[in-house]
Amino acid sequence: MTKLILLIAILLSIIAGCNPAPNIDKSFDRSGQVMEIVVHTHTSQKVMYDALYLRTGINYKESGLQGLAIWSNSDNLCEVYIVEPKRIDDTNSDTLGHEMLHCLYGTYHKEK
Repeated sequence: MTKLILLIAILLSIIAGCNPAPNIDKSFDRSGQVMEIVVHTHTSQKVMYDALYLRTGINYKESGLQGLAIWSNSDNLCEVYIVEPKRIDDTNSDTLGHEMLHCLYGTYHKEK
């Protein structure tokens, strides 16, 4: 049984190592700077999409978007739109971290 668990652990680490996450490619770096961050939490994706439509005029309803950061290149203001997290390390709390990275680094990954 121990050998089976060890084999499964090795296989999982090999699989995880085959598809590494892309590196962060910073369009700017605001680390260590004072930033104003406004986080807008919403009760559902639909409510978030409605709020984003009011803010941007863009309809995100068919996009599958989990969250959005809106930042300015001319100041240190960043707005984050997410669905409110319910549990530690759930998809919504992961999304919050992802969007906060946009506040720090701008467009740091290729859009899908």
